Amino acid sequence: MLLGSFGLDADRGLTRLANMVHALDIGGAQMPEAGGFEAVLAGARERLADDDALLAEIGRTLDSPYVYFSGKR
Repeated sequence: MLLGSFGLDADRGLTRLANMVHALDIGGAQMPEAGGFEAVLAGARERLADDDALLAEIGRTLDSPYVYFSGKR
């Protein structure tokens, strides 16, 4: 996994996000959150024509599940 090559594989939040993105990108084990994130991403793509704006918004959007998955509540 890419996280391991950067020494980030011990980060529980990043690992869960990576698994979610992997499932949406190429398939595999589905996570309940993946469908919701896919809908958020599709809606953001329709609203934002600018790739930089899309990247910024989705980055902020992923901050919340990262905190949740990390157990940093």
